[in-house]
Amino acid sequence: MKFDSTLVNVEGKDIVIVAVDTHFFSLPQEEKGELVRNFFEYFKKPIVLMAVNQQGDMQYYGRPDLTAMVANLKFGEFKWQTNEITE
Repeated sequence: MKFDSTLVNVEGKDIVIVAVDTHFFSLPQEEKGELVRNFFEYFKKPIVLMAVNQQGDMQYYGRPDLTAMVANLKFGEFKWQTNEITE
């Protein structure tokens, strides 16, 4: 599985933002939580999942305190990298 991520430091806390498709938000809650746990196991850091909708607005999923911390960051300032998990 390939995916893009970026590591940001907000208020002294490292947070990994992982890009997902907007269909992620229509998944059952259990599947969303499992995906967050899988990414946490991969990065060993707090995770926020992010999608950009058709209007260009960013949507976040994760712990409310973490999503609030990253919500004001500018998308253009993220330094994305492509990751691959082999199964």
